[in-house]
Amino acid sequence: FDALTTYSYIAIANDGYTFKYWQSETGAVVTTSNLLDVTLTQDSIYTAIFVRASISVYATVGGEARISGYNINDINSTIHLSAVVTTRGYEFVGWYTEDGVLLSEYGTVEFDYTDIQGKIIIATFREINSSNVNEDVNN
Repeated sequence: FDALTTYSYIAIANDGYTFKYWQSETGAVVTTSNLLDVTLTQDSIYTAIFVRASISVYATVGGEARISGYNINDINSTIHLSAVVTTRGYEFVGWYTEDGVLLSEYGTVEFDYTDIQGKIIIATFREINSSNVNEDVNN
């Protein structure tokens, strides 16, 4: 290396993984940014640490989100999501990401693991307008 020269390294995660941090040879966290800029004064070792990307599934008031088929060790697995209304007077609206992107309006869906890895998925329910609720549950 050229002493006192700044070198830049970038950590890029493979499918199914997400970058966590750079660590020094002592195990200390250097930065949580995937871009590492270091000015070398001696031989040094920096290691990019990656973790398996997770999938988080939640539901809003009025329902429940169920997940199956999820194999954290297989990035080729298919994720099965089911939205179930649990409160009378509510209906399912859709599956959304945490930043409000609609993924599907169907209550039961399948996604490839790599399509939703590292995302928060929300089963969204809403209260039905009381004038639209049929009180006769026998129909």
